[in-house]
Amino acid sequence: MDVELDSCAMSTAIDQLPPRRRQIIAFGNPTPVSPPRKKGLGAKDVVDLAVLALPLGPAVRLGKYAYDEYTARHRVEPERTELPDCVVRATAADDLGRLKFPPGHPTEGCTYALNPVRPEVYIPFHQYHRVVLREKVAELFTLLAALRAEQVHVEVARGALRSGSLSLGALLPTQVPVQVNVGASAARSSGHVTSFEARFDGSGAPRVPRDSLKWFEHEPEWRALSDARMDHGLTTFRVSMQYVDAAAVTATLGIALQGAGYSLGGEFQQHEAEEWHLSGTFARKPLFGW
Repeated sequence: MDVELDSCAMSTAIDQLPPRRRQIIAFGNPTPVSPPRKKGLGAKDVVDLAVLALPLGPAVRLGKYAYDEYTARHRVEPERTELPDCVVRATAADDLGRLKFPPGHPTEGCTYALNPVRPEVYIPFHQYHRVVLREKVAELFTLLAALRAEQVHVEVARGALRSGSLSLGALLPTQVPVQVNVGASAARSSGHVTSFEARFDGSGAPRVPRDSLKWFEHEPEWRALSDARMDHGLTTFRVSMQYVDAAAVTATLGIALQGAGYSLGGEFQQHEAEEWHLSGTFARKPLFGW
């Protein structure tokens, strides 16, 4: 069952809840869901009503009684959709404390999902998977740039790039000095992978910007790569990036939220499991140092 918080204590209550209990915040009063309409009066209903109406006598009383009886038989009570334990109901008018939302959000009637590696950040539900994927790709490329990668070969075995539902340019961070060949000759598709070539234009000594990396602590392969580069002067590498839906932000949950009268904020972008493999070279240390 979903959690409904007192508006005056909403911020404190959410801070006290563990992340698994506040994965989704549904804001405002949901739009009432219209109950399904029953079919019109059938032949059997007419016969039943006629039988009921015969003993009543006057036509006015007959009509009123028949109408009341038919309404009672076909009344449909609206059903309240039960939401899972990870959903918290709140209002945008409450003090949100340390919780963070995109500019212009939150808005009444909309729903938001918790960022998996930023426990105070929420993402509009319908954009969740694209936003998280973009953050993870940006972090991996930021790490490779900081470690002084020069050339990278990217193979996408599964995911939005392979299915054509997303472009590589929409994922790469603008602040990272990387140039990716995305022309027809550079982006090669086969029965198994889609490939890209990238070149970094960085400078300076290799480093690991831990303060800006949120996924880093959750990726043992990334940490091993960084250790080998920083401690042993690694010059060639191969590293993987995977993204699976561990937060259960699914179309099924979206349907349940809409059934409860909440908006997803837009068309839900279905999750696609991502599997990327990156290989390449790091810059060698100059003769006279970095």
